[in-house]
Amino acid sequence: MNPQFEINLPYVPPNIYKCVIKLWCQTNSDWKLLCLYKLNLRKMISVDNDLEILDLYKTNTLSLQLNDQWFTFQDMLNKSIVDKNPNVLPQPIQSYTFDSIRCLNNLSNSLQELAISKHNLMQQIKLYIGNLQDYKNINNINVVLNKLQFQVHKLKHDVNKLTLQNEQLNNKIYNIKQKINDLHNIIESFNTNTKEIIENKLELYDTEIQNMQVLQLSLQQQLNKYLKTNMKSIEFVFPIDNIDSTKFSILGFQFPQDHQELLAICYYNKSSIELKNSYYQPEFDSETQWHNFKTQQINAALSIIVQLMVLIADITNTDYKYKMVLQGNQSYIVDEISKDYPITKKTLGNGNGTSSYRFPLYYDSTTNEKVIMSSGNQSMIMNQEFEYGLKLLNKNLVILIDKIQSLMIGDGSGNYDSHVPIECLDNILWNLKYLELFMTV
Repeated sequence: MNPQFEINLPYVPPNIYKCVIKLWCQTNSDWKLLCLYKLNLRKMISVDNDLEILDLYKTNTLSLQLNDQWFTFQDMLNKSIVDKNPNVLPQPIQSYTFDSIRCLNNLSNSLQELAISKHNLMQQIKLYIGNLQDYKNINNINVVLNKLQFQVHKLKHDVNKLTLQNEQLNNKIYNIKQKINDLHNIIESFNTNTKEIIENKLELYDTEIQNMQVLQLSLQQQLNKYLKTNMKSIEFVFPIDNIDSTKFSILGFQFPQDHQELLAICYYNKSSIELKNSYYQPEFDSETQWHNFKTQQINAALSIIVQLMVLIADITNTDYKYKMVLQGNQSYIVDEISKDYPITKKTLGNGNGTSSYRFPLYYDSTTNEKVIMSSGNQSMIMNQEFEYGLKLLNKNLVILIDKIQSLMIGDGSGNYDSHVPIECLDNILWNLKYLELFMTV
């Protein structure tokens, strides 16, 4: 058994010449120290590469390869050889003194001056020889020919060099043109394929759009028919009848034509404003009984209006901005949007301490209060929560009108201003009657 292997040692600085090499072997998963070498690199000798190395070495010897040359130790060889390249380390050179550095600088300057003088002298010699030569003399014809041949040779060299550069440039130009042609072909192919794909896609989309338009038209017709049928049923249950051009009644109960008239009845019981009904006209012993009768009719009509708006919202899938809750003739509307209580001149009325606020959709005279005007000299009777509830109810009515117009027309515009006059927005029954006619026409 004669194992041979190589070990790469790390870089060793020149001033370190002693080192220790340990070789380990593994037997049965245990590592054991095979041998240990304590080396003195200054005692190494070189071995020729053409010698029979295996016959030259003893058993368990060590050789090192440095700079493509093999080195070993004399006591590891079977015979003595002469070291052709004795490793004699030179003595270190002492540091330069200031005088030696000054001398070196002077020598360097002298060498530079000598080189300049040599160049100038050569130029002068050439100029002098050129002036001495007589090119008309036949004896100097060889010199002239040599000079011309040198110039011709130089010109040929320059021409060959330029020719080579031109060939290289032509090759580059050809390669660039080839790449440009390839790119043009790729772009043309891409444009052709892309154009075909886009045209096919557009045709497919046109077909799908036409099918969707036909389907949309069919669905729109079905939707209008559905809304018309359901609205006729609702209209039969909750009929809205005309009393005159601006006054309407619901289920036989006349309702004020605007908020101003409604508040005038509730607050001041104006006798000039009448509220008729289709059922009976009782006689009252006092103005108070008559006033209570009219406010109860207003509350009943408001409750029916809320129920009607909830039913229309169900069949049209309308989401109101403000939730309305049915509770007999004491329905109310909820504001879940305002972070603070929306009535600035009044403290929190419902006392629930939550982020949602309830406002009545019925008139209760016990909640009336005197509010001082901004001038500070006058006061007026107000039921601020009731008035704010009517305001939110009117906003929901506008949302309902917008949604129904969008559904019936089918274009998604939903612009109610073009159909409902602005001055009629607070005439609740007028707007509801308009919706009935619009959906059942």
